[in-house]
Amino acid sequence: MACGDGPPPHTPSTPSDDAWLDSLDGRYQAFTGPLELAGWQAAVGEPVADSAPAEVLQKEFYRDAELHLRLTQLATTTGPTATRARDWLRFLDRDRLTDDDEVRRLTAELVALADTPFGAPPAPLLLTLFYGSDIAARGPALAEVTRRSKLAMPLLRARAARMDVISRALNGGDSVSFLAGPTASDRLEATCRAQRVATKADWAALLAHATTAMGRPPRFADLAGEAIAWTSKAGAFYRPDALPALATRAVARMGFDVSAMNLTIRTDIKAPGGAAFGISIPDDVRFFLNAPPGFEGARGYFHELGHAIHMKLVKPRHLPGRQLPQDRALNEGIGEIFATIPRLDEFVRAEFPHLTAAERAEFHASVRAFDAFAVRVNCLTAQLELEAHTGGDVAARWPALYAANIGGAPEVGATFLLFVSGYLERPLYTLSYVYTNAVRDRFLTSLRDRSLLSVEAGSALRTHLLEPGNTLTLAGFLGEAAR
Repeated sequence: MACGDGPPPHTPSTPSDDAWLDSLDGRYQAFTGPLELAGWQAAVGEPVADSAPAEVLQKEFYRDAELHLRLTQLATTTGPTATRARDWLRFLDRDRLTDDDEVRRLTAELVALADTPFGAPPAPLLLTLFYGSDIAARGPALAEVTRRSKLAMPLLRARAARMDVISRALNGGDSVSFLAGPTASDRLEATCRAQRVATKADWAALLAHATTAMGRPPRFADLAGEAIAWTSKAGAFYRPDALPALATRAVARMGFDVSAMNLTIRTDIKAPGGAAFGISIPDDVRFFLNAPPGFEGARGYFHELGHAIHMKLVKPRHLPGRQLPQDRALNEGIGEIFATIPRLDEFVRAEFPHLTAAERAEFHASVRAFDAFAVRVNCLTAQLELEAHTGGDVAARWPALYAANIGGAPEVGATFLLFVSGYLERPLYTLSYVYTNAVRDRFLTSLRDRSLLSVEAGSALRTHLLEPGNTLTLAGFLGEAAR
């Protein structure tokens, strides 16, 4: 058979084809395991192993033309082998958009820009803006975010342009259509409009609360800090040291035995934030969290625990199905299903019986206000990033985006408010965050009158979202749950 020729359509596969597909599992794990481990080590402050050999293997894997050709040939066969080959092609083609030397260079510049400390003493920039107790420092922090955003926009546009070249070579279309669909802009605008309408009253409550707390109307720089400050005060009963036990009891009611999962959990980390790491799914799963006091810490702990449980319960035997879904909205939506637990009134009543009805009402009002803020900052950031990706005039579009999401005339130029490396290193990641609510809400709606804290809900969560792993797509889940 000449090089490049494939078998005729619908020919049966052979045992050697299945053995070759099996070999891809080991080849892929040979670099993803070390890279994930290095990421974990860096996050928790351990000595970081040399990841250079794994990076070489990663490039060789993604750029192996013969591998891609054979997968393309196997995709025309019949049965499970063809399905596995098509799953690999979908998986690899999405990742190949960022596996490019120019894309990697531009991403490294964006990450370096985001990770540069700010202030005295130096700290992550967003910590000052979102969590800092010094109200006077918010203005300078926002100005710095705006300055860095201006530097980032040309990098985002250049990266998108290069990804378009790669995407057209792979499938004939631009990268936004490939990653988010041909109607991405219209769909995002409609989704954000609906979410803003649904949270309008809670947004007004946040502005009123902030005005009372500050003695003046809040400025753009104050919104995140005041939203988090309200939940921190009203949810002060959530103490970081109590979160592991609280979460373990809660998910046990759903049928998840955390102690039996053999998770590696670190809460003694000085670095801000948290993340889950699948060193080898489902065998070696870890997460860390530096939880601040109050609801924000509780939300973060339950969210990251949700990711870890997801990794432990993925059921497909082979890669890439054994990975988490590539549709990031699915991953984050699942995390937010778990993060719903500390919001539940039945959970708050059961775990904190000393709280009065008024205290519980204040807590729930603060959480709804935080969610209203999150809707608007996620939409603002996602729309701004999409504008950059589609080659639009970001500066010209900014006033309209700001007015729609925040209200009024912008106080600053175009600002990528979620200016953190985790978002900037993944193209259109912020777009996914807008759709996490759709995943969360569709699942919660499917429960009807059943409590989320029930074995029945946990079983449904396993079946429809956790166990399928990367065989599940966003469209597939939303369509399935709608029936």
